Amino acid sequence: MDARHFLRCVGALSLLPLIWGCEQPAVPPASSAALAQAASPKTTNPPKTTAAPARKTPAADSKTDNAGDSWFTYYLGGSKLGYLAYTRKPFREGARELIRYVADSRLAIQRQGQVSNVRLQFTSIETTDGKLVRVEGEASFGPTPILYQGRVIDGNLELETITRGKPQPQKIPWSDDIGGFFAIEHSLERTPLKPGETRTIKKLEPIVNQIVTVELTARDLETTRLASGEAKLLRVESAMTFADGKTKLESVFWVDSQGRTFKTLSKSDRMVSYRTNREDALAEPKGERYDLAVSAFVKLAKPLEAPHASKRIRYRVKLEEDDPSQAFPAGRTQKVTKIDATTCEVEVRALRPDTPAAEGFDKSDAAPTDDDKLPNSLVQSDDERVMDIAKKAAPEEKDPWLIAQALEKAVHGLIDRKNFSQAFGSAADVARDPQGDCTEHAVLLAALARARGIPSRVAIGLVYVPSESAFGFHMWNELYIRDRWVPLDATLGRGGIGAGHLKLGDTSLKGGSAYTSFLPVAKVLGRLEISPIEVDP
Repeated sequence: MDARHFLRCVGALSLLPLIWGCEQPAVPPASSAALAQAASPKTTNPPKTTAAPARKTPAADSKTDNAGDSWFTYYLGGSKLGYLAYTRKPFREGARELIRYVADSRLAIQRQGQVSNVRLQFTSIETTDGKLVRVEGEASFGPTPILYQGRVIDGNLELETITRGKPQPQKIPWSDDIGGFFAIEHSLERTPLKPGETRTIKKLEPIVNQIVTVELTARDLETTRLASGEAKLLRVESAMTFADGKTKLESVFWVDSQGRTFKTLSKSDRMVSYRTNREDALAEPKGERYDLAVSAFVKLAKPLEAPHASKRIRYRVKLEEDDPSQAFPAGRTQKVTKIDATTCEVEVRALRPDTPAAEGFDKSDAAPTDDDKLPNSLVQSDDERVMDIAKKAAPEEKDPWLIAQALEKAVHGLIDRKNFSQAFGSAADVARDPQGDCTEHAVLLAALARARGIPSRVAIGLVYVPSESAFGFHMWNELYIRDRWVPLDATLGRGGIGAGHLKLGDTSLKGGSAYTSFLPVAKVLGRLEISPIEVDP
């Protein structure tokens, strides 16, 4: 029994918020005239997965566990990222026999030469027959940890997400066929998979706090390389489907006849893990660190001239072994045309509140919801410091578009220290310590806009980075002005954006959506080829 599912799925989710490594694109600020005018390569290969140095004895035995714990080590691109420690402990609570499952994961990930530290710790209390009693957890992506606590009461999981001491409640309908964080582990402890068997399990997924459906398919025994040699193990393929019914995380793991995992591989980010022992798991990594942000760049064959001042650009996009037209959403700013099974054209245009409709582009936007207007655990628009910053930007202005531009400029000027050492700070954190990358710019601008009564959300996708002649994964904002969602980017501070952004999705950043919003990136990471084919300056 071990934390196989927690390891591969939560590990992948923890990496996605860290790929945002775009430098602030080195483009001059736009003049008023330029703003008015704008209003009207080869695939980057996935990082090679390299096993830890082999030893002489195979790892597939019980000696790799230490004092009842299971230990695993994460690798990416041949570099050690961190470890996961897992414990399972039966205990009594009154008259009940219960089991406490705990997984504690630590990652140290280099981005643009700086190291981001991530800690994830989750506990699930379950009955001996697998029924969830309560959960708790802590996720540290930035300066302030996010805490989780929940309990099954009268057919619901009553869950709270707590940031800076402020709880955000959530009620999830619950039934006995749904498992806790470690439902996969509990199922395979009782009955290990056999070759050719398929099993479907519903469970609560940490971080995103959603009920997901996991389909496990056992293939056949195969010889695979481990941390300490080779072993013949059962290959199991896993597909985890999220609540929207569309988003999936796929992975592979290798288990022995007792159902114990010795190796996992995430198909999205190519992160690999190996069962090991405490000493090896805690050992400091050796050699050069793998830079996650740099590896995620999508290089172009030649530089793209002035995309952030352009009115329109048409791109040819190829996605290895998949349909890119399903990855890039159509809207007012983006028209998507399928070419073949792995190729599409994405036409991007600059949009302002008065930009007229264009042929082939959507002519209307979905109205904002309460989630786009209200504070949440990351977008604290009711925070005293956030509200103070918002009030000082164009305090007498009434026009929402002019207010939006003033807020974008305020964030651009406030965050003057580039910092890749944190993954995802909240708006309240950034307001007090204004440093970070595009995620901090986007979260703060979203909060400032809501504090001024303007609905806001965060957009996720790619932006052109001139210094790299490449597209890098990026976050910016969309504010609802008059009758449409208008994009702004506080990392640029140009009063709106041109056609140098390719959108993959958007989110209000409420609850689990803050992290599921990164999953569209998992579908394209390391498999994209982008070629500009027409530019309208």
